[in-house]
Amino acid sequence: MKPLVNALALVESPFHLLCLQEAISHYSVTRVNVIVMSDATSRNHQQILGGVKRLRELPLELEISYGDWNAVKGGSLQQRIEIYANRLKDFSSSHYDYVFFCDFRAQWQKDIVESQDAPNTIMLDDGTATLSFLYYHAQRGICFDMPVYGSPERRKEAAEIKKQAGLAKRKDIIPRLFTIFEQHVVPGLACEPNPLSNMCTVFNELDDNTDVIIGAKIVERDICSVDDYHTLIERIIDSCTGQMIYIPHRGQSQAFNDSLASRFPELNVLYTDMPIENWIAQQECPPARFHGFVSTAFYVIDRCFPQLAAYCYEPPESILSSAETAGVYGSTQFNNRQVFELYYQCLPDSVSRIPWDSKA
Repeated sequence: MKPLVNALALVESPFHLLCLQEAISHYSVTRVNVIVMSDATSRNHQQILGGVKRLRELPLELEISYGDWNAVKGGSLQQRIEIYANRLKDFSSSHYDYVFFCDFRAQWQKDIVESQDAPNTIMLDDGTATLSFLYYHAQRGICFDMPVYGSPERRKEAAEIKKQAGLAKRKDIIPRLFTIFEQHVVPGLACEPNPLSNMCTVFNELDDNTDVIIGAKIVERDICSVDDYHTLIERIIDSCTGQMIYIPHRGQSQAFNDSLASRFPELNVLYTDMPIENWIAQQECPPARFHGFVSTAFYVIDRCFPQLAAYCYEPPESILSSAETAGVYGSTQFNNRQVFELYYQCLPDSVSRIPWDSKA
Protein backbone atom coordinates (compact mmCIF):
# COMPACT_ATOMS: atom_id res chain seq x y z
CA MET A 1 0.00 0.00 0.00
CA LYS A 2 1.35 3.40 -1.01
CA PRO A 3 2.01 5.82 1.86
CA LEU A 4 -0.38 8.77 2.03
CA VAL A 5 1.24 11.99 0.86
CA ASN A 6 -0.95 15.09 1.19
CA ALA A 7 -0.39 18.37 -0.62
CA LEU A 8 -1.91 21.83 -0.90
CA ALA A 9 -1.52 23.56 -4.27
CA LEU A 10 -2.13 27.22 -5.16
CA VAL A 11 -3.05 27.83 -8.80
CA GLU A 12 -3.99 30.82 -10.94
CA SER A 13 -2.96 29.85 -14.48
CA PRO A 14 -3.13 26.78 -16.76
CA PHE A 15 0.68 26.50 -16.78
CA HIS A 16 0.59 26.16 -13.00
CA LEU A 17 -1.60 23.08 -13.44
CA LEU A 18 0.78 21.64 -16.01
CA CYS A 19 3.65 21.98 -13.52
CA LEU A 20 1.49 20.65 -10.68
CA GLN A 21 0.73 17.50 -12.65
CA GLU A 22 4.47 16.86 -12.98
CA ALA A 23 5.05 17.60 -9.28
CA ILE A 24 2.34 15.17 -8.19
CA SER A 25 4.17 12.39 -10.00
CA HIS A 26 7.65 13.48 -8.92
CA TYR A 27 6.81 13.75 -5.21
CA SER A 28 4.48 10.70 -5.18
CA VAL A 29 1.52 12.77 -3.95
CA THR A 30 -1.60 10.69 -3.26
CA ARG A 31 -3.98 13.46 -2.20
CA VAL A 32 -4.03 17.12 -3.23
CA ASN A 33 -6.23 20.06 -2.30
CA VAL A 34 -6.12 22.76 -4.98
CA ILE A 35 -7.08 26.40 -4.52
CA VAL A 36 -7.81 28.11 -7.84
CA MET A 37 -8.05 31.90 -7.86
CA SER A 38 -9.02 33.54 -11.15
CA ASP A 39 -11.61 35.65 -12.94
CA ALA A 40 -14.32 33.11 -13.76
CA THR A 41 -15.32 35.02 -16.91
CA SER A 42 -11.83 35.01 -18.44
CA ARG A 43 -10.21 32.84 -21.11
CA ASN A 44 -7.56 32.08 -18.48
CA HIS A 45 -10.23 30.44 -16.31
CA GLN A 46 -11.55 28.38 -19.20
CA GLN A 47 -8.06 27.03 -19.85
CA ILE A 48 -7.69 26.30 -16.13
CA LEU A 49 -10.86 24.20 -16.25
CA GLY A 50 -9.32 22.19 -19.08
CA GLY A 51 -6.23 21.63 -16.95
CA VAL A 52 -8.38 20.55 -14.00
CA LYS A 53 -10.08 18.00 -16.24
CA ARG A 54 -6.68 16.51 -17.09
CA LEU A 55 -5.74 16.55 -13.40
CA ARG A 56 -8.86 14.55 -12.53
CA GLU A 57 -7.60 11.73 -14.75
CA LEU A 58 -4.69 11.08 -12.37
CA PRO A 59 -4.91 8.26 -9.79
CA LEU A 60 -5.17 10.40 -6.66
CA GLU A 61 -7.68 11.98 -4.29
CA LEU A 62 -8.46 15.50 -5.43
CA GLU A 63 -10.40 18.38 -3.89
CA ILE A 64 -10.67 21.77 -5.61
CA SER A 65 -11.96 25.09 -4.30
CA TYR A 66 -12.49 28.02 -6.66
CA GLY A 67 -12.36 31.70 -5.80
CA ASP A 68 -13.62 34.27 -8.32
CA TRP A 69 -11.80 37.62 -8.23
CA ASN A 70 -14.59 39.13 -10.30
CA ALA A 71 -17.04 38.47 -7.46
CA VAL A 72 -15.19 40.87 -5.13
CA LYS A 73 -14.16 43.48 -7.69
CA GLY A 74 -14.71 46.85 -6.03
CA GLY A 75 -15.48 45.09 -2.74
CA SER A 76 -14.21 45.79 0.75
CA LEU A 77 -10.74 44.87 1.97
CA GLN A 78 -12.27 42.11 4.08
CA GLN A 79 -14.11 40.64 1.10
CA ARG A 80 -10.97 40.65 -1.05
CA ILE A 81 -8.97 38.81 1.64
CA GLU A 82 -11.67 36.35 2.64
CA ILE A 83 -12.27 35.30 -0.98
CA TYR A 84 -9.00 33.32 -0.82
CA ALA A 85 -8.67 32.77 2.95
CA ASN A 86 -12.02 30.97 3.08
CA ARG A 87 -10.93 28.49 0.43
CA LEU A 88 -8.86 26.68 3.06
CA LYS A 89 -12.06 25.91 4.96
CA ASP A 90 -13.52 24.00 2.01
CA PHE A 91 -11.22 21.00 2.42
CA SER A 92 -11.70 17.94 4.60
CA SER A 93 -7.97 17.79 5.39
CA SER A 94 -5.70 20.53 6.71
CA HIS A 95 -2.45 18.61 7.30
CA TYR A 96 -0.03 18.77 4.40
CA ASP A 97 3.31 17.16 3.62
CA TYR A 98 3.83 19.60 0.75
CA VAL A 99 2.68 23.09 -0.14
CA PHE A 100 3.06 23.89 -3.83
CA PHE A 101 2.88 27.52 -4.96
CA CYS A 102 3.81 29.17 -8.23
CA ASP A 103 3.62 32.96 -8.19
CA PHE A 104 6.04 34.70 -5.84
CA ARG A 105 4.43 38.03 -6.84
CA ALA A 106 0.86 37.15 -5.78
CA GLN A 107 -0.24 38.47 -2.38
CA TRP A 108 -2.82 35.72 -1.89
CA GLN A 109 -0.22 33.00 -2.47
CA LYS A 110 2.22 34.71 -0.08
CA ASP A 111 -0.44 34.93 2.63
CA ILE A 112 -1.42 31.27 2.38
CA VAL A 113 2.12 29.91 2.02
CA GLU A 114 3.35 31.83 5.06
CA SER A 115 0.43 30.55 7.15
CA GLN A 116 1.17 26.87 6.55
CA ASP A 117 3.48 24.68 8.63
CA ALA A 118 4.08 21.89 6.09
CA PRO A 119 7.60 20.43 6.21
CA ASN A 120 8.08 21.00 2.46
CA THR A 121 7.34 24.22 0.58
CA ILE A 122 7.94 23.84 -3.15
CA MET A 123 7.85 26.64 -5.70
CA LEU A 124 6.70 25.52 -9.14
CA ASP A 125 7.25 27.57 -12.27
CA ASP A 126 5.20 30.63 -13.15
CA GLY A 127 6.52 30.60 -16.69
CA THR A 128 9.43 32.91 -17.44
CA ALA A 129 8.71 34.83 -14.22
CA THR A 130 10.71 32.11 -12.46
CA LEU A 131 13.84 33.59 -14.06
CA SER A 132 13.01 36.92 -12.40
CA PHE A 133 12.79 35.10 -9.08
CA LEU A 134 16.12 33.34 -9.58
CA TYR A 135 18.12 36.39 -10.66
CA TYR A 136 16.48 39.17 -8.63
CA HIS A 137 15.06 37.45 -5.54
CA ALA A 138 16.91 34.19 -4.84
CA GLN A 139 20.35 35.71 -5.42
CA ARG A 140 19.48 38.30 -2.75
CA GLY A 141 18.06 35.76 -0.30
CA ILE A 142 14.49 37.00 -0.85
CA CYS A 143 11.35 35.01 -1.52
CA PHE A 144 8.43 37.44 -1.37
CA ASP A 145 8.93 41.19 -1.74
CA MET A 146 5.59 42.89 -2.31
CA PRO A 147 5.37 46.64 -2.90
CA VAL A 148 3.81 48.48 0.05
CA TYR A 149 0.36 49.86 -0.73
CA GLY A 150 -2.07 51.96 1.25
CA SER A 151 -1.81 53.92 4.46
CA PRO A 152 -0.42 52.48 7.72
CA GLU A 153 -4.00 52.30 9.01
CA ARG A 154 -5.16 50.27 6.02
CA ARG A 155 -2.21 47.91 6.28
CA LYS A 156 -3.00 47.41 9.97
CA GLU A 157 -6.60 46.65 9.06
CA ALA A 158 -5.46 44.09 6.47
CA ALA A 159 -3.17 42.40 9.00
CA GLU A 160 -6.01 42.09 11.50
CA ILE A 161 -8.38 40.62 8.87
CA LYS A 162 -5.74 38.06 7.89
CA LYS A 163 -5.12 37.14 11.51
CA GLN A 164 -8.83 36.56 12.08
CA ALA A 165 -8.97 34.48 8.89
CA GLY A 166 -6.13 32.24 10.07
CA LEU A 167 -3.51 33.73 7.77
CA ALA A 168 -1.16 34.94 10.49
CA LYS A 169 2.44 34.72 9.31
CA ARG A 170 4.30 31.81 10.93
CA LYS A 171 7.70 31.80 9.23
CA ASP A 172 9.89 33.27 6.55
CA ILE A 173 9.83 30.99 3.54
CA ILE A 174 12.87 29.59 1.78
CA PRO A 175 11.28 27.35 -0.85
CA ARG A 176 12.76 24.51 -2.80
CA LEU A 177 12.26 24.73 -6.55
CA PHE A 178 10.82 22.22 -9.00
CA THR A 179 11.63 23.96 -12.26
CA ILE A 180 12.40 23.79 -15.96
CA PHE A 181 15.01 26.52 -15.35
CA GLU A 182 17.38 24.39 -13.27
CA GLN A 183 20.42 25.62 -15.23
CA HIS A 184 19.85 29.10 -13.79
CA VAL A 185 19.40 28.15 -10.13
CA VAL A 186 21.81 29.94 -7.81
CA PRO A 187 24.20 27.93 -5.61
CA GLY A 188 22.72 27.00 -2.25
CA LEU A 189 19.09 27.01 -3.41
CA ALA A 190 17.57 23.53 -3.29
CA CYS A 191 16.26 22.57 -6.71
CA GLU A 192 14.98 19.57 -8.63
CA PRO A 193 14.50 19.66 -12.42
CA ASN A 194 10.99 19.43 -13.83
CA PRO A 195 11.34 17.12 -16.87
CA LEU A 196 7.83 17.88 -18.19
CA SER A 197 7.72 14.17 -18.99
CA ASN A 198 3.94 14.17 -19.48
CA MET A 199 4.30 16.80 -22.20
CA CYS A 200 7.25 15.46 -24.23
CA THR A 201 6.28 14.20 -27.69
CA VAL A 202 8.00 12.82 -30.79
CA PHE A 203 6.21 13.65 -34.04
CA ASN A 204 6.25 11.47 -37.15
CA GLU A 205 6.04 14.51 -39.41
CA LEU A 206 5.92 18.31 -39.32
CA ASP A 207 3.92 20.82 -41.34
CA ASP A 208 6.70 22.71 -43.10
CA ASN A 209 4.20 25.02 -44.80
CA THR A 210 2.98 26.70 -41.61
CA ASP A 211 4.44 29.22 -39.16
CA VAL A 212 2.91 30.00 -35.76
CA ILE A 213 3.19 33.44 -34.16
CA ILE A 214 2.78 33.35 -30.38
CA GLY A 215 0.90 36.32 -28.90
CA ALA A 216 2.20 38.28 -25.91
CA LYS A 217 0.12 40.21 -23.35
CA ILE A 218 2.24 43.36 -23.33
CA VAL A 219 -0.22 45.96 -24.62
CA GLU A 220 -2.70 45.00 -21.90
CA ARG A 221 0.03 45.45 -19.29
CA ASP A 222 0.80 48.96 -20.63
CA ILE A 223 4.30 47.83 -21.57
CA CYS A 224 3.96 48.83 -25.20
CA SER A 225 1.55 50.68 -27.46
CA VAL A 226 -0.70 49.06 -30.04
CA ASP A 227 1.43 50.62 -32.79
CA ASP A 228 4.62 49.15 -31.33
CA TYR A 229 2.99 45.74 -31.06
CA HIS A 230 1.91 45.94 -34.69
CA THR A 231 5.49 46.83 -35.63
CA LEU A 232 6.71 43.75 -33.76
CA ILE A 233 4.18 41.50 -35.50
CA GLU A 234 5.06 43.00 -38.87
CA ARG A 235 8.74 42.21 -38.24
CA ILE A 236 7.86 38.60 -37.46
CA ILE A 237 5.57 38.28 -40.49
CA ASP A 238 8.44 39.36 -42.72
CA SER A 239 10.45 36.38 -41.42
CA CYS A 240 7.76 33.75 -41.98
CA THR A 241 7.87 31.54 -45.05
CA GLY A 242 4.57 29.66 -44.86
CA GLN A 243 0.95 30.34 -44.06
CA MET A 244 0.70 32.07 -40.69
CA ILE A 245 -1.30 31.16 -37.61
CA TYR A 246 -1.52 33.68 -34.76
CA ILE A 247 -2.31 32.13 -31.37
CA PRO A 248 -3.25 34.92 -28.93
CA HIS A 249 -2.14 34.98 -25.34
CA ARG A 250 -5.11 34.03 -23.17
CA GLY A 251 -4.99 37.52 -21.62
CA GLN A 252 -5.35 39.38 -24.92
CA SER A 253 -8.85 40.73 -25.46
CA GLN A 254 -11.19 39.78 -28.27
CA ALA A 255 -11.28 43.41 -29.41
CA PHE A 256 -7.48 43.59 -29.59
CA ASN A 257 -7.25 40.32 -31.53
CA ASP A 258 -9.97 41.47 -33.94
CA SER A 259 -8.07 44.68 -34.62
CA LEU A 260 -4.88 42.70 -35.19
CA ALA A 261 -6.64 40.42 -37.67
CA SER A 262 -8.00 43.47 -39.48
CA ARG A 263 -4.55 45.07 -39.62
CA PHE A 264 -2.89 41.85 -40.83
CA PRO A 265 -5.42 39.86 -42.90
CA GLU A 266 -2.73 37.34 -43.80
CA LEU A 267 -2.86 36.06 -40.21
CA ASN A 268 -5.20 33.22 -39.31
CA VAL A 269 -6.14 33.88 -35.67
CA LEU A 270 -6.57 30.59 -33.81
CA TYR A 271 -8.25 30.47 -30.38
CA THR A 272 -7.46 27.40 -28.33
CA ASP A 273 -9.09 26.15 -25.13
CA MET A 274 -5.71 25.10 -23.76
CA PRO A 275 -2.17 26.49 -23.39
CA ILE A 276 -0.12 26.47 -26.57
CA GLU A 277 2.15 23.79 -25.09
CA ASN A 278 -0.80 21.38 -24.74
CA TRP A 279 -2.02 22.35 -28.19
CA ILE A 280 1.34 21.45 -29.74
CA ALA A 281 1.42 18.09 -27.95
CA GLN A 282 -2.00 17.18 -29.36
CA GLN A 283 -1.08 17.82 -33.00
CA GLU A 284 -0.34 14.81 -35.19
CA CYS A 285 1.54 17.05 -37.63
CA PRO A 286 2.36 20.34 -35.90
CA PRO A 287 3.61 23.49 -37.63
CA ALA A 288 7.38 23.33 -38.06
CA ARG A 289 8.19 26.88 -36.94
CA PHE A 290 7.19 29.03 -33.95
CA HIS A 291 7.90 32.75 -33.62
CA GLY A 292 7.36 35.23 -30.82
CA PHE A 293 8.58 37.81 -28.36
CA VAL A 294 8.39 36.72 -24.71
CA SER A 295 6.88 33.31 -24.07
CA THR A 296 7.35 30.32 -21.81
CA ALA A 297 6.58 28.25 -24.90
CA PHE A 298 10.16 28.70 -26.13
CA TYR A 299 11.53 26.93 -23.06
CA VAL A 300 8.91 24.17 -23.28
CA ILE A 301 9.58 23.65 -27.00
CA ASP A 302 13.27 23.23 -26.19
CA ARG A 303 12.54 20.62 -23.50
CA CYS A 304 9.58 18.76 -24.98
CA PHE A 305 9.46 19.30 -28.75
CA PRO A 306 13.06 19.51 -30.03
CA GLN A 307 11.97 18.77 -33.60
CA LEU A 308 10.33 22.20 -33.84
CA ALA A 309 12.18 25.36 -34.82
CA ALA A 310 11.71 28.35 -32.51
CA TYR A 311 12.56 32.01 -33.15
CA CYS A 312 12.52 34.66 -30.42
CA TYR A 313 12.69 38.29 -31.54
CA GLU A 314 14.66 40.83 -29.57
CA PRO A 315 12.36 43.66 -28.47
CA PRO A 316 12.98 47.04 -30.11
CA GLU A 317 14.24 49.93 -28.00
CA SER A 318 10.81 51.60 -28.09
CA ILE A 319 9.29 48.63 -26.23
CA LEU A 320 12.22 48.32 -23.82
CA SER A 321 12.03 52.01 -22.93
CA SER A 322 8.31 51.76 -22.27
CA ALA A 323 8.84 48.59 -20.22
CA GLU A 324 11.40 50.34 -18.02
CA THR A 325 8.81 52.81 -16.72
CA ALA A 326 5.71 50.56 -16.74
CA GLY A 327 4.36 49.36 -13.42
CA VAL A 328 5.79 46.11 -12.06
CA TYR A 329 3.50 43.50 -10.55
CA GLY A 330 4.37 42.02 -7.18
CA SER A 331 8.04 42.93 -6.66
CA THR A 332 10.32 45.88 -5.90
CA GLN A 333 13.48 44.11 -7.06
CA PHE A 334 13.35 44.67 -10.85
CA ASN A 335 11.70 46.58 -13.67
CA ASN A 336 10.11 45.14 -16.80
CA ARG A 337 13.00 46.12 -19.05
CA GLN A 338 15.41 44.14 -16.90
CA VAL A 339 13.28 41.02 -17.02
CA PHE A 340 12.66 41.24 -20.78
CA GLU A 341 16.40 41.47 -21.38
CA LEU A 342 16.92 38.60 -18.92
CA TYR A 343 14.41 36.34 -20.67
CA TYR A 344 16.10 37.00 -24.01
CA GLN A 345 19.58 36.30 -22.60
CA CYS A 346 18.45 33.06 -20.93
CA LEU A 347 16.85 31.48 -23.98
CA PRO A 348 17.86 27.87 -24.60
CA ASP A 349 20.58 27.40 -27.22
CA SER A 350 18.11 25.64 -29.51
CA VAL A 351 16.00 28.81 -29.82
CA SER A 352 17.18 31.22 -32.51
CA ARG A 353 17.66 34.75 -31.20
CA ILE A 354 16.64 37.31 -33.81
CA PRO A 355 18.18 40.77 -33.21
CA TRP A 356 15.77 43.61 -33.91
CA ASP A 357 18.02 45.25 -36.48
CA SER A 358 18.65 42.06 -38.47
CA LYS A 359 17.15 41.74 -41.92
CA ALA A 360 14.17 39.45 -42.33
